[in-house]
Amino acid sequence: MEEETSQEKVINRAAEIIYDHDGISYYKARDMARRDIGLSRKRLPHLDSIYLRLGELINRRESKEERQSQLRQMREEALDLMSDLEEFSPKLIGSVWRGNVRKGSDIDLHTYSDNYKLIHKHLKDSHLAEPFNDHYLLKGQSKNYPVNITVYPTRRKGETQSCNILRTPLTGFSIDELRELLEI
Repeated sequence: MEEETSQEKVINRAAEIIYDHDGISYYKARDMARRDIGLSRKRLPHLDSIYLRLGELINRRESKEERQSQLRQMREEALDLMSDLEEFSPKLIGSVWRGNVRKGSDIDLHTYSDNYKLIHKHLKDSHLAEPFNDHYLLKGQSKNYPVNITVYPTRRKGETQSCNILRTPLTGFSIDELRELLEI
């Protein structure tokens, strides 16, 4: 049996960290794993490798039926929230959009407004998590799941963003697309 490379060790460890810790970012998990393994920053594996390994880990530890039920529930709760935020053109992104939820998953939305406070007032028990250069991240709660809402300025509406993890276009679901998918 071949010995794992240092990068494979980081990939495996980072996937375990993400699985075991709700809300931890791929970046932070990779850095924690890198330090645990003793790998230099110059030789870090890309995040898509961790994403794929996390999928394998989820498939081993959680039943398909449980995940499908959770996915449906999360998409229904996302649709409720998106309907409340319709004037801000919400898009569902992340694991709920891709369909690869796990225990500890949250609902991620992109919205568009030149005043994040207008969206903030729609959320119960929410708080401003982080201001960025030209957007804000709001954290809140749906009925059963944590919610992250990124608020972009309206000038960015219609831009195709890239997923930092998978290096793919981040198109997401609109309200109508999600309704159609759920057959509502």
